[in-house]
Amino acid sequence: MGSVDAVVVVHASASQLRRRRSAHPALAAAPLAPPPAVQPVPGTAAAEAAKDAAHAAAGRRPHILLDPDLASRPAEAKVRMPADMSPVEIADRIVAVLLQGSGPILLCCPGTLGGTYETSMLSAARAFVAAADGPVSVASIPYPNGITDVVTRFFHIGTGAATNTLALVLDRLRRLAPGRPILLTGESQGAWLIADTLRADPVLAAAVTRIALFAKPGFVAMPSSIGAAHMGVELLAPTAREAGVVEWRHTDDIVPSLFARLGTDVALGYVTAIKGWRQTGEFEYVPHHYDAHGAEAAQWLLHAVRPTLPTVHHSSADHPAAPAPAA
Repeated sequence: MGSVDAVVVVHASASQLRRRRSAHPALAAAPLAPPPAVQPVPGTAAAEAAKDAAHAAAGRRPHILLDPDLASRPAEAKVRMPADMSPVEIADRIVAVLLQGSGPILLCCPGTLGGTYETSMLSAARAFVAAADGPVSVASIPYPNGITDVVTRFFHIGTGAATNTLALVLDRLRRLAPGRPILLTGESQGAWLIADTLRADPVLAAAVTRIALFAKPGFVAMPSSIGAAHMGVELLAPTAREAGVVEWRHTDDIVPSLFARLGTDVALGYVTAIKGWRQTGEFEYVPHHYDAHGAEAAQWLLHAVRPTLPTVHHSSADHPAAPAPAA
């Protein structure tokens, strides 16, 4: 990987985040002013290429690794959206830090009740940084992701662009960093957030180069076009300019099976999880774990290398301890 310079990592406990904004030093230090209406010169492709060249000449690889949410699974999911910070303020602070870097930008959207990066998000983010051959920036996007938020999201209550942190971050990045590729990954409710956000605004869908999704709910559709704006192609190898979406789905996972593919395998996985919960007090639903595909996702996001193995399969292919498919 080479040496790492200018790394920004922010962690905070749930109680710290509730008490004070300063639980996130990098966010607290970032400017609050909304992005200017005019596209600034530092965001041009030429400026981004110049930054990359300067970093290479110095023999260093600067990464921006921004973690604006919790370091572990929160007791209350909504603490990931600090009460004293509006979605606009959070987006401004995230973008202000991301703009300190150069190269591709990866935005991660964890699933329901997921704090920071979990399972596939953590696996994909780690593999993304490890496989990068130049500077990259990675951020986890905070959004209301509790169990009750599944209901409000289903009925589109309070999910407009003005309260959508992902939409606000994407809009700022496409204007302030048009010379950098924007990549997305999300799991479960995070994949749902990505799909809804890009369907609602074709301009944002056009600004995103590639997407890796895990366990997108079965009733959620992705937009028909991704990456039409060809943002940041100058920073990508000629063989890595393909735009599009790769989605991983376990056939025995209830989330991507909702309303369409419910069957015996899905029921068996839930029964096994409930039995484990009764024995240990922990609800461990193995079919909803996609961490085995982090490296594949990173290769798709970074280099447009599509997986060679099927992306739709039974979870026992990834987790030998999982119940085998029903006969």
